[in-house]
Amino acid sequence: MYAEDAFLQRMLPALDEVLAPIVSVLDCFYAYLDPQTAPPDMVRYLGSWLLAFYPMEANEDTLRFLVSTAVARARWRGTAEALREYLVPREVRAVTIDDPGGTYVSAYATDPEQWPPTPEPRVTITCELWTNEPVASARIDRLVRVLIPAHVYYELRVVHPPPADPEPVDVHPQEPPPGATLAVSDAQMADPGFP
Repeated sequence: MYAEDAFLQRMLPALDEVLAPIVSVLDCFYAYLDPQTAPPDMVRYLGSWLLAFYPMEANEDTLRFLVSTAVARARWRGTAEALREYLVPREVRAVTIDDPGGTYVSAYATDPEQWPPTPEPRVTITCELWTNEPVASARIDRLVRVLIPAHVYYELRVVHPPPADPEPVDVHPQEPPPGATLAVSDAQMADPGFP
């Protein structure tokens, strides 16, 4: 009956083109929920569900890694190990975290007014960068500010890599090609160190 109707023969292929993407998305919905297979815009959306922290300039591989490990990393957020895991090796070559920490414990119930004064929590973070880019230091500072607890003061020390060695300069003149004449000045001839 449908095969005989010319109108339906023209309309059904048009509906098929409209509905095929929807059916395809529903058939592959599990792939949209996996950070390793989802499109990049969906990975960012998944990251917002999981409250995953990632910089906006993160490349696709870094973004997928950060979103896929967001739940495991959430348990350690604000700790030295979480900071180290995030920064090395994606952002910096090495990081040293000096966290004096400290806890006051009493075996007996005491009045909080009698507790000794506590110093402000302070951390010193030393990062060895991969490059000498001026934006690298600012980016690391932004990342550290987000990754450490809000009540902790920090001092960031950035160690830039040593400058690259300049190309060696050949101080010895090259041998002249065969058959070439060599012009030597009288001053050079008078120099006893001249070959």
